[in-house]
Amino acid sequence: MTGTSSVALLTFGCKSLERIRHKPSLLQLMAVIVQSASVTRIGSPLVRHYKKNGGLSIIQCLKESHIALETYPEARLVEALISCCHPLDLSS
Repeated sequence: MTGTSSVALLTFGCKSLERIRHKPSLLQLMAVIVQSASVTRIGSPLVRHYKKNGGLSIIQCLKESHIALETYPEARLVEALISCCHPLDLSS
C-alpha cells in the first residue's frame, strides 16, 4: 500500500446461529465499527440476504472508503473488512 491507507480484517466467532442471521444485531455491529473507526457514513448500508444458508452481506459506503460485513453461518463466523484512506485506530 502507498500513502496512509489502511485495511483491517476482523473475524468474530459466534455460537448462536440466530445472532449471525439477525439483521438488526449485524446493523448494530456495523454502527459500532463505524464509530470505533472514526469514519463518516454515506447513506444507509446495503444489505443482501442469502436464503440458501441464511448468511448476510452488509456494505456501508464511507467518505473514506467502505466497510463490508459478511456472515458465514456454516462456519459460525462474522467477518468485517474495513478499507480506509487514513490510518485506523480500532483500539477503542
